[in-house]
Amino acid sequence: MRRSIIQLNSRALDLTDFNREEYREKLDFCVGYNSKAENELKDIAQEIVDNFMGVIQLITRRNAPLLVPDMNVNRQECYRFNNSLHEYYSNLNPVELECAQIIDELGLD
Repeated sequence: MRRSIIQLNSRALDLTDFNREEYREKLDFCVGYNSKAENELKDIAQEIVDNFMGVIQLITRRNAPLLVPDMNVNRQECYRFNNSLHEYYSNLNPVELECAQIIDELGLD
């Protein structure tokens, strides 16, 4: 069950306490791959994640925002984006660069 929750949303594990003795006893068994038991555990994991997503709240700090520190940039191999936190970025791998370019094209500040 823990693996199923992690695959769906690992933060949802915060709602569970698999270390409680009653859970350890109930969940200490082997389950066959693609069995009815595994499918039922996946359904329960989905319920846990759905509950987590239903109660989670994003908390913002408008009055005391966290400052983002400056970062070191290699000016000879850097990329500039119009909609980014920092003016320049460097040392991006190809996947990071492609993602950053796509996000920048969205035009969001």
